Amino acid sequence: MDNSDSSSSGDEELALLVLLNRSGTQCRSDRFNFGQPASASVWKLKFRFEKDDIVALMAYPARLEYLEDLFGRDPTAISSISNGVLDFLYQSFPHLLLFDDRRLTDATLSAYASAIYKKGAPLQTCVGFIDGTVRGMCRPKKIQKYVYNGHKRKHALKYQSVLAPDGIIIHLSGPFPGTCHDAFILQPSRRLEVASPALTIDGRHYVFYGDPAYRQQNHLVAPFKGASLTSDEQ
Repeated sequence: MDNSDSSSSGDEELALLVLLNRSGTQCRSDRFNFGQPASASVWKLKFRFEKDDIVALMAYPARLEYLEDLFGRDPTAISSISNGVLDFLYQSFPHLLLFDDRRLTDATLSAYASAIYKKGAPLQTCVGFIDGTVRGMCRPKKIQKYVYNGHKRKHALKYQSVLAPDGIIIHLSGPFPGTCHDAFILQPSRRLEVASPALTIDGRHYVFYGDPAYRQQNHLVAPFKGASLTSDEQ
C-alpha cells in the first residue's frame, strides 16, 4: 500500500470514529432549559440580569461551559451563536457604539453628573469614565511584536470605552494593537471632537474622567501627576 492509500484509509477511520462518538459529545440537557428550578438570586449571581432579561448570554462572567446545561447546546455551538449575534449587532447598529448622541440628552447628562457628584467627586460636570482595556489573544504566527503588550506581558488587542455611572457603555472603539497607549488610541479616533457637540449644552461643558495616562483637554480631565501635589490638586 502506498502512502496515499494509507493516508486515505487513516482519514476514513478518523471520520468514522468522529461519527461513532458524536452522540457522546452532544449536550444531554433540553435546549433552552429555562424552566429548570433556579431562584432569582442564582440568575442574578450568574449573569447580573434577571431571568427574563436573557441578554445575559453576553454578560461577564458567564462562561461557555457554565451555559451548556441552561441553553442545551455544547460550548462550541454557544460560541458560534453568540459571535453571530455580535456580528449582527455590530453590522446593524455600529453608530450606537460611537457616542450615541441621541441618548446623551440634557436630562441624561445632568443625571449622570449629579450621581457622580453625590458620590463625593469634586467635579460637578463629570458624566463618564474613559479607559482602555486589554484583551488577551493567542500568540500569532506573524507580527508578534506588533500586538505584544509589555505591561500585561501577553499578546493582546486593546479597546477603549467610556462608562456611564449607570453601568452603560456609551462609547466603544477598537480593536487596536496591544502595543498602543491609551492616549494614543484616543487621538486618531477623534472621538472627543465627535462627542463635543453633545457634551456642550447651554454653555455647560460636560467631561469624562480618565487616569493619568490621558492629558487634560476639552471634555477630558485626568488627575495631576507627581509625588508633590498641593491639597487642591489632590
